[in-house]
Amino acid sequence: MGEANRKGLRSRGASTVLAIIGAILALVGGFLLYASQELFNPDNLAANARTALDDERTRLAIAQPIVDGIVDSGSGELVNARPLIESIVVSALGTPPAKAAFSEAVKAIDTKLANRTPNSLLLNLTDATVVAAKALDALAPQLGADVPKELNDVKTAILGSSITVTPLRFVHEVDVFGIVLPILAVLLLALSVYVAPVRRRGVQRAGLALGGAAVAGLVILTVGRSIALAQIQDPLFRDAASATWDALLGGLYVWTIGVGVLALLLAAAARFGAAEIDPLEPLTRAASLIRTYPARPGLGVLRGLLIGAIGVWLIVDPLSVLSTVAVLAGGWLVYVAIVELLGILAPVEAGAQGARRTFRPARLAAAFAVVAAVLIGVFVIGGERRTEARPPGPPEACNGYPQLCGKRIDQVTIPATHNSMSAAAEPGWFLPNQRYGIIRQLDDGIRGLLIDTHYGIGQAGRGFGGVITDLGKENKTRKEVEEELGAETVERAEELVGRLRFGAEPQGDSEPYLCHVLCELGATKLDVALGEIYDWMVAHPDEFLVIVIEDVVSPEETAQAFQRAGLLRYAYTPDPNTVWPTLGNLIEQDKRLMVVAERDSGDGQFPWYTQAFDLIQETPYTFNNVGQITGPESCRENRGDAGNPLFQINNWIEKIPRDPLLQGEINALDVLGERARICARVRDLEPNIIAVDYYNEGDVVGVAKELNGIPADAEPEVRTTG
Repeated sequence: MGEANRKGLRSRGASTVLAIIGAILALVGGFLLYASQELFNPDNLAANARTALDDERTRLAIAQPIVDGIVDSGSGELVNARPLIESIVVSALGTPPAKAAFSEAVKAIDTKLANRTPNSLLLNLTDATVVAAKALDALAPQLGADVPKELNDVKTAILGSSITVTPLRFVHEVDVFGIVLPILAVLLLALSVYVAPVRRRGVQRAGLALGGAAVAGLVILTVGRSIALAQIQDPLFRDAASATWDALLGGLYVWTIGVGVLALLLAAAARFGAAEIDPLEPLTRAASLIRTYPARPGLGVLRGLLIGAIGVWLIVDPLSVLSTVAVLAGGWLVYVAIVELLGILAPVEAGAQGARRTFRPARLAAAFAVVAAVLIGVFVIGGERRTEARPPGPPEACNGYPQLCGKRIDQVTIPATHNSMSAAAEPGWFLPNQRYGIIRQLDDGIRGLLIDTHYGIGQAGRGFGGVITDLGKENKTRKEVEEELGAETVERAEELVGRLRFGAEPQGDSEPYLCHVLCELGATKLDVALGEIYDWMVAHPDEFLVIVIEDVVSPEETAQAFQRAGLLRYAYTPDPNTVWPTLGNLIEQDKRLMVVAERDSGDGQFPWYTQAFDLIQETPYTFNNVGQITGPESCRENRGDAGNPLFQINNWIEKIPRDPLLQGEINALDVLGERARICARVRDLEPNIIAVDYYNEGDVVGVAKELNGIPADAEPEVRTTG
């Protein structure tokens, strides 16, 4: 190899290395420059935050602590109207005054990040309570008076110091490197062109390197978004984080795509001389295609359909057609301009044009396939439902306590919630039975869930009334609904969501939902709820749960939902002909879930899904006041034969709207504990399930501990994995 060839190789190598380093610095520097200008500049950050607030998903998340403040400051019954209050606050957050206040508050982030003040950044939204107070009559007139007319300092934290301040203390460094690195990147890319033996090849290398960096940037942004959102368990806040990410970093996507496209146009343009490009070539080709009729009839049909489709597009949405044409024309003209500028600044050298490499579509397709495979792999790995088995060996503590591991199921008392899914903290639930959702209940020590399944049809949009009950499929009449909820409650429901569709055929496909009688008053998809329970059980390998289903959904569809969620791997099949196993044995075998149906379990078709009242006997559940629920009469027989091995105490008052404070009175440690002991004597059985409304009021978990021989104030030993 001659000296000239060796020098050429060294020059090409140096040009390639400089182009790659320059492209990497351009990527990092560009990201830092964007952060400096858009995230750490108070005015721009405020504008981006306001864009985020335009999205209802963000307003829903911000509204939660405000709504909690309103509900907590009023009477206990105010919780029944939480969805309505939430909708009013969300609307108030979308008004110009609220957006202006939000923007001004966000501007203070610059001061907070610089550690000039130790105070949290707060947003005062007291006016939302006044709006909410005027709207409550739609639910129950007596509740309107319960909203505090002046709720001072109802605030929501916009920025939490523990998460965001620490990594953002390098604002000064970001400002500096956001300027230095892009300049250095431009110099290196220019140098890569300068040292190249053939300047046009150098331009190609620089363009391809910069285009590759842009693709890498898009991959980083896409994968980073996926990973960040996957860390947020609550769907409401995950949606808000998604909207915020798009508002704050949407511009970075646009800039990255724009730079990448420009770089690839530059690389492509370097392949041609100025004389080889006709600016009007696209128009000439288009005119030729329109004038020439294809020889094959099939192609003629396709041509006619395409022309017709474009015509329809022009009629239906002429503005989008013009926008598309403008973008394509602009891209082509930029390309032509680059070709002509290169013809002046870096003319084609003798012999270089003939040495031009041919375009290889296969290589381009392979590169895109590699990028697609990486993205798919990340999403599959990140989104795959965990299926790891329980760690081997016997548990040291069962349901939180070593004392329970040696006890049989029929010897253990399990704290449970009635209508577990009907929770004020969950979106859209009117007249809730619980304050917090199922996962929070499990975290707080509840181990029994009483849920209701119904057929619902989802409607467009969010908020209350988002799901309607398929009363036709359920064969339910208005009289039956009024017997369950009361005529007044049904009327209130119709005031809120419109006339209920008794006897009508609703539009849409029915799906299994968790609802209490009417999905219009609150609904959660059965698949979603069971999936969350599965995830909780995977993370808590030493816990045994009981699910009692008041089932309207068929046993076949219920079983399919449990299978889709992955819960069948945990399902325990009771055997009435054998002695009950201990909690420790079941947990060690990873059979940690007992599921029973109140109505129809499938007549043995699904052995793990058994009839509730073949195993359980219970107390009455219809009590109208405290006096009725505290005496021996409250322990009389109800559903289930007297010989059934498990005993369930129902401890709630059927009062609508429900009163959490009243429920707290009957859930109190001494009151509920005394009732449980009375019922144990009357029925000659130790309670196995104690089901309550508003479990967070009173101390049902403490009562269960005492009945299990554990001090009420004993802290659980809950092991978690992953």
